[in-house]
Amino acid sequence: VLGAVGWSFLGVLKYMVLIIFGIGSIPLGGAFWFLRALFIVCLLFSLLNWQINKIKTNYNKSFILFGFVFSFLIMGYYTNLPYNISSSFVALFFYYIGYLYAKNKEEIKMEWSYFIPAFICVIGFSFINKVDMAYNTYTYFSLFILTSICGSYAILFVSEKVNRNSILEYIGKKSLSIMMFHFLSFLIVNVIIVYVYDLPINRILEYPTIKDYNWWWLLFLFVGVFLSILIDEIILVLKSFSPTYFTVNYCFEKLNKKYN
Repeated sequence: VLGAVGWSFLGVLKYMVLIIFGIGSIPLGGAFWFLRALFIVCLLFSLLNWQINKIKTNYNKSFILFGFVFSFLIMGYYTNLPYNISSSFVALFFYYIGYLYAKNKEEIKMEWSYFIPAFICVIGFSFINKVDMAYNTYTYFSLFILTSICGSYAILFVSEKVNRNSILEYIGKKSLSIMMFHFLSFLIVNVIIVYVYDLPINRILEYPTIKDYNWWWLLFLFVGVFLSILIDEIILVLKSFSPTYFTVNYCFEKLNKKYN
């Protein structure tokens, strides 16, 4: 892709803009589709919750909210709207599950007797059910729903067991940034491989990593995690110089607390 825009400064800059905004087929920015979908999900759920809470009747508002969320789930599965909108409709269901978990956290037991079958479900169904939410494709949609719920429970269970490990807790808080920036971070290792083995420069952009050099996975892992965290920390420093961000963020949090 970069070959098409050129290896000049402006070409690289244009490539970075395409990655950030998720325009076109930019593999190194592939994870950014999730950020766009998450924005749509947060906005949609906040609007639904806001409107439903304005209803001044005796109707069960929780049931109405579930009805809307389930309708969007079905709509997302049977449509293929651009800019990951259909995927966002599907993801709205899992956002709603997280919302229910947050409201009923104390009543949900984290026990090995639940974790083991949930973990087996995730591993077992992963061999027969292929999923790509970026393209909204699923081999078995019902299994995808079941496996996702089981996987969420398994992750919550493990998170609870390691919540006293400060290093893992810190990395966990940066998971969104790791997801967003790890493909870009891989470029650093690709550059090293190209230099060490005197490979053509265009191989730097092989996705997700340069092929035939898989034994470099440890360096890919290290760079993918810690360079992504470094980028996140730099962004936080830059945000400290932007009072507008804090104003918008404060208003959003205030609105979210009001209707949740």
